[in-house]
Amino acid sequence: MSDSLESGMGSTSSTPSMPHVRVAHQPTMLEMATKQDKKSLGMLVTDFFVNNNISFNVILTNSFIEMLRGACVYGTSYVVPSYSNLRTSLILGRKAEIMQYVSNIKATWGITSCTIMSNSWTDIKKRSWVNVIAYSPGGAVFFKCIECGINRLTSTFLFNVVQFISDNGSNFCFCGDMLSEKWRHIYRTNYAAHGINLLLKDIHKKVKWVREVIKDGKLVMDYIHRHTGPVALMRKFTNNRDIKQPCKTRFGTYFFMLQSLIVVENELRLFVASSEWRAFQFNKAEMAVRTIGIIQSDTFWEGVKEVVAFMEPLIRILRLADSDGSTVGYLYEAAERAKETLRKFVENDGGKYLTIMDLFQFRLEKNIIHHVHLFGALLNHSIMFGGRFDIDRTKL
Repeated sequence: MSDSLESGMGSTSSTPSMPHVRVAHQPTMLEMATKQDKKSLGMLVTDFFVNNNISFNVILTNSFIEMLRGACVYGTSYVVPSYSNLRTSLILGRKAEIMQYVSNIKATWGITSCTIMSNSWTDIKKRSWVNVIAYSPGGAVFFKCIECGINRLTSTFLFNVVQFISDNGSNFCFCGDMLSEKWRHIYRTNYAAHGINLLLKDIHKKVKWVREVIKDGKLVMDYIHRHTGPVALMRKFTNNRDIKQPCKTRFGTYFFMLQSLIVVENELRLFVASSEWRAFQFNKAEMAVRTIGIIQSDTFWEGVKEVVAFMEPLIRILRLADSDGSTVGYLYEAAERAKETLRKFVENDGGKYLTIMDLFQFRLEKNIIHHVHLFGALLNHSIMFGGRFDIDRTKL
């Protein structure tokens, strides 16, 4: 039998050769099980959120992600803690760690001091609350949440702090006047991010050409998002890149809307020129024709790019003021850089940008830059000795 096998294998001349055939990859049982397990796990996570009425935003938190990763690394032998174990030893252990963290931060207050901050909010029952927080370079420490009750957020109720940073609300302004009258040494500063938002609101209200560009951009965004069909088709053309939707009370979001439009300019032009777009019956309406005209207009895109160009340094200030950590030492320099950029626009076309420059200077002095920010710049060596601090231009 072995001789016949050997002779058969050796006789290659009389045996026709088999053509090369590429065999398609067949998924292994392990791969199939992995895909099935992933799908099943996804459904279990979904059930967890739905059955316990948990906000979907929780899935974005680091603690939830780390919990799942930790359980996966440990393996199937992990035993879920009992109710009793969770509410006693585990919680008490975590509380001890947090108290140690707070103690370490408090220990630094003798060196760096701290700032007492508060923010207000209203619950679904229309009750007003105030969170009290201490901030220092070591970190932030939450003190307590105070229910205002019938007092609400009136200026008299808020009259209990020694450092006052606020927005432009009438109650906060009146409270600031009361504080300044009682304690002459107090520093009363405005919330810089709110000041920038007021500046952007002023520009939108008083500069017609900017308002027209934003209006056309919003019309494009609103019309495309009005129907699910065009949205799905647009995402096909833009490779799932979307147009950001603005918020009426946050004028900085108009910048992000226009910026997102620029990113997909060419794709939008192809989108409204495609046969798929023309197939939609409602695209023959007047608003559809106007939307197509805007997207295909070179004047519109030039205006969008111009608005984004002069708004960009203002948005940098907004991001800086609205970021975590202390930005006092950097805010003045950011404002000066924005002012230099606007000066160049004024030099090129004073008719279009002089009003914007005046509005910027007004809000800079009234709502954004305070003497505290000047002192912060003086103490920042990279600014003071970097040739970017002009003492003659610090008069506000």
